[in-house]
Amino acid sequence: MGYFLRGPRYSALAGFDHKGFVAWHIVKGSFNEERFLEAVKAIVLPHMNPFPGKRSVVILDNASIHHSARFTKLIHAAGGMVLYTPPYCWNLTPLDNGAFGALKQWLQRYGEWVGQVGMVVGLDRAFHCCVGKRAARSFLAKCGYTI
Repeated sequence: MGYFLRGPRYSALAGFDHKGFVAWHIVKGSFNEERFLEAVKAIVLPHMNPFPGKRSVVILDNASIHHSARFTKLIHAAGGMVLYTPPYCWNLTPLDNGAFGALKQWLQRYGEWVGQVGMVVGLDRAFHCCVGKRAARSFLAKCGYTI
């Protein structure tokens, strides 16, 4: 029988590449534009390079929060490019098409421990170890991205 986690809602913004989760930002509750931009500054920009270099393209789904003009300006100022998947195409995002599923499975598997240490510590540990390089490459390939 699985261990079910109860308590406040947490949200995470995660950077992902061919090696797995690169960085993440966890907030209690949900993201609004200010929290989203704060997370982008903390975890996306430090890992970006100017286009066409590695880690120079940010691919997002069409959530309204992702369409902030301030967000686009931040990425462009770093020399990066922003691309959006077509609406309702979860199969084009490796996070929705495997990586977050692996994260949820890890949290369920270690749910009792997460309940003891807290969700933020549990999520941090899960992001560190739930997706390896092989799985990351597989999730990207399933979405049609090449490395």
